[in-house]
Amino acid sequence: MALGSLGLMAASLVLLVLDWKAIDSPITAQFSYFIGAAITGVLGLLITARRPRNPIGWLLLAIAVSDTVYVFADFVAIRGLLAGASASGWVEWPATVFNNSAGLGFLLLLFIVLFFPTGRLPGSRWRVAAWVVVAGAALSLIQGTTQPAPTQLSPRLPSVATRWRCRRSPARPATVFLRSSCTC
Repeated sequence: MALGSLGLMAASLVLLVLDWKAIDSPITAQFSYFIGAAITGVLGLLITARRPRNPIGWLLLAIAVSDTVYVFADFVAIRGLLAGASASGWVEWPATVFNNSAGLGFLLLLFIVLFFPTGRLPGSRWRVAAWVVVAGAALSLIQGTTQPAPTQLSPRLPSVATRWRCRRSPARPATVFLRSSCTC
């Protein structure tokens, strides 16, 4: 998991250099996610090396991976727009991943708070809190993927319309696809 995160972070740095003309601020460059992925990755490696059964180390590694996927998807979409791809073409895919993966690190951080310091829930009543976190994350993911949301990757680039649309067929009443040509 750590090597995959490291590889994606290296690819993201290459894309950052290639996309530099669309970057206008540290926020657009996703510096906080770069730093967060590095810190949580190192801490996750340290904890999992010493205590491999403790879920906090694995959750920290998962946060590092989710942050690198978030950054990588952002820079792939920016690279596509700078290369001349249509905002309603293949760029929708990485923009959708970028748009919907931002909260994954926060969700995992909530689980770290629940499992801290022993790696287990403090008691059986805390399972309700864990299920509330899971249900909230599921509702957030459903809401984020079913409502149209234009994504502004950079102020210097056009918005990308990331939306899940449904296509009706006789066999299935409504099937959800990410396509630029179909509508409900």
